[in-house]
Amino acid sequence: MKTNGIVRRIDGLGRIVIPIHMRKELNLFENDNVELLIEDKEIKIRKYTSLNGSGEIFSKITESIYKAIGGTIIIVDEEQILASYGEKRNIYKPFCNISSNLKIRFEKEFDVTKENYLLIGTIEEENNLLVPIKGPMGKKIGAIIHIYSGNLLENNRILLSSYAIFIEEMLR
Repeated sequence: MKTNGIVRRIDGLGRIVIPIHMRKELNLFENDNVELLIEDKEIKIRKYTSLNGSGEIFSKITESIYKAIGGTIIIVDEEQILASYGEKRNIYKPFCNISSNLKIRFEKEFDVTKENYLLIGTIEEENNLLVPIKGPMGKKIGAIIHIYSGNLLENNRILLSSYAIFIEEMLR
């Protein structure tokens, strides 16, 4: 862990002000939830997502979807890949940061495109379907992505939607 020479005082309510440049670096914005971790007498702050900690379940889900429809299946949160399975899983590895282009696509209910910038610094030419995963307040907190070749079947969209609903229910 690197130190940056910034020292902060804890107020009477236990609050610490995190400098804006550090928040920008960590993609922390006003009203974002963070989790505090204690490790060897150090306090670590990490952006909270309710999808964290479910990696093993997501690995099984991506594998199950792949067995049903093929291609490459990816589950992402707002920042990174959580699980992937299929033909291109060596490219889409867990903990790789996703692109800002993909973050914009979260706003759409279903998104099918050929112009695909899933990871920072990569350009893929495959077709892909994005199905959002919604959190408790209806905010989109992640997505299931299917990268496929050939034609997209309506059944594939329904299958991905079913798994997205399953994950949403699991998080409640």
